[in-house]
Amino acid sequence: MNFIVDLPKLGATAAPDLIKSKWNAYLRYIRSLEGRLPAAAYAYASAELHSDYEHEKSPHDSWIERVVIEEPFSGLRREVRAINIAIDLLAASHAARIRFTYPGVQSYELGAPLEFETPPASVGHGDWLADEVQLSERGYVMHQIRFSRGALWRIEALDLRYEWVPVVQAHGSG
Repeated sequence: MNFIVDLPKLGATAAPDLIKSKWNAYLRYIRSLEGRLPAAAYAYASAELHSDYEHEKSPHDSWIERVVIEEPFSGLRREVRAINIAIDLLAASHAARIRFTYPGVQSYELGAPLEFETPPASVGHGDWLADEVQLSERGYVMHQIRFSRGALWRIEALDLRYEWVPVVQAHGSG
């Protein structure tokens, strides 16, 4: 069940009461997961920056800079494999980078639709509009992300980690 990740598809036609009730239901759901979600995933999902799109550290309106999918290995023949994903974003303020890391990925769906929903083709994936964290049916962290281009990404992993890294500005010598 999606709570908020589909709200951007409603556009300006979404009634404020509907938006508020969806957010309230989602926040109740997240609170119910305390102790069941890994600590890092719960910290992000329940943080003010996740639900307040005006918060400086919110991923809302951020742009993708890089997505890395890696397969760390072990074993004599390197046969024991895992999947990790990292997503690097340029924050909406351009004053920082946001990194989401997903260790122990169990499943994922990343894509970009052929037909654009809102922005022109020159914007890549478009803006990060909404995301939600859930506990998957299999007991893993499920992170769903909606972009303005229309894509819905789903990543199911052992955990989700959020990191905010300020961009250091070089100062001229005058």
